[in-house]
Amino acid sequence: MAEDFIIPVWTNKCEILGYKKAEDINEKIDTLHIVDIILVNKENKIFITKHEDSLWASAWTSSVNSTIRKDENPIESARRALTLDLGLYRYDLMSVKSGYYDFNGLKKIVSIFHVKSNDTPKVNSESIEGKWVSIQEIKEMINDEMLDPLFLVAFDSMKDFIS
Repeated sequence: MAEDFIIPVWTNKCEILGYKKAEDINEKIDTLHIVDIILVNKENKIFITKHEDSLWASAWTSSVNSTIRKDENPIESARRALTLDLGLYRYDLMSVKSGYYDFNGLKKIVSIFHVKSNDTPKVNSESIEGKWVSIQEIKEMINDEMLDPLFLVAFDSMKDFIS
């Protein structure tokens, strides 16, 4: 997270508790509101990523996720992440679900988005790896425990949209 951003800290009832500078956030203690975005192309493949600096560094995750900043709503955060992190400008963005989750003590409010685009994502970081995978490959990765819990929640929420 960039140091000059102010981030809302939330309660488990999805209410803002207060604000912190991004540099003062402790993701293992503070409940943050994040957007989680799954990008699907015309072949119905999903773009997944792996982040070196993730709490689940060895696992694959959604196409992009981002922490919602002060005075930003989930849609604005999703658009920012798609543009800055994946270089996407043309897409259909659909909100799927939003809720509070506790991932073994890591508390998050997650707004999940489904995105369709025929443009090729351009990952904007050397510490992030990305690839397109089929639904069948996702199912195999689930069996092999290669996906982080955030992706599993998003994927489960989107099953009706991607078949």
